[in-house]
Amino acid sequence: AVNTSQPDGNITTRMTAVMDCPAGSQFNIPADIAQVQQISDAAEAALPQLASDAFAAAATFTNTTLTESLLYAAGEHDSIEDSSAPWQPLPTTERRVFGVLVEKAKTTPDAYPLTLNAITTGSNQKSNRSPLMNLEPIEAENALENLRRLGAVSEVHGSGRMAKYRHRVYEWLGVNKVEAAVMTELLLRGEQTLGELRGRAARMEPIADVGTLKPILKGLQAKGLVQALTPEGRGQIVTHCLYLPEQQEKLERTHSGGGGAIGVGSASEHVDYARPATTTSLPRAPQTEPSATSSTMGQEDIDALQAEIEDLKETVSDLEKRLESLEQLIQ
Repeated sequence: AVNTSQPDGNITTRMTAVMDCPAGSQFNIPADIAQVQQISDAAEAALPQLASDAFAAAATFTNTTLTESLLYAAGEHDSIEDSSAPWQPLPTTERRVFGVLVEKAKTTPDAYPLTLNAITTGSNQKSNRSPLMNLEPIEAENALENLRRLGAVSEVHGSGRMAKYRHRVYEWLGVNKVEAAVMTELLLRGEQTLGELRGRAARMEPIADVGTLKPILKGLQAKGLVQALTPEGRGQIVTHCLYLPEQQEKLERTHSGGGGAIGVGSASEHVDYARPATTTSLPRAPQTEPSATSSTMGQEDIDALQAEIEDLKETVSDLEKRLESLEQLIQ
């Protein structure tokens, strides 16, 4: 007879002994059941930690953080605001590539993360870009590698073998969703008036008007990410602060050293470089008396509408060129 209730010996060995006993053997089943239940309870209690350890290992293997892995599984997230965010100034190509990743994540989430070809195409598109670029895939790839080393971008692999890339704007800049949209527009188009910026950023996140935008900019300014280039008031121009020192100096000369605060707060010491091509304002019909529209809309709101119209015109022009190219291919 085998007594499997003995405390010494491995439970697997003792259970195997039970299974190998000939018919009619005597053993203490209740005691074994109690011990198996104890082991089962202990294993169940350990499962959450085991799962956490496995997930952490997987995150390390894919060169992402545990937080990022969780967010990637859950989709777009609200924010990871961090006062010690590791951002730093970036060269021109890196700024463009980083901005494209954030923009496409918000405007075309079904196609995100992006392949190298998609990032190159997005960097070179004619609409909502200033200055216009003509990057080669190798240039975009080098920029992605630099961004990956800085922790601003992660490389991921989906069901296929082709590498794809995703941004880490929330962790790297320490911003929320709306702040990320504002920073993205500044990265893609450079310095802008508040009205222009509001109209363009609102296509990614809801920003009702310039009054709504100002506290957002104030928060970004407090984080050192945004600076006012001209004094507060009508037509105030702002820019982001992810520029190299030589680019900063050039923009300082263009705007005579900056414009101070946005609403309330001190300006960052960082400034931008090349002033994008100025958007031509739509002509205004002369008015001898204030119209109902002008009495209810401020100049900044009008600027925002003009910016949206100019963006639409650029998009239509780009589509016309693509259609012409397709027609030539068909012929």
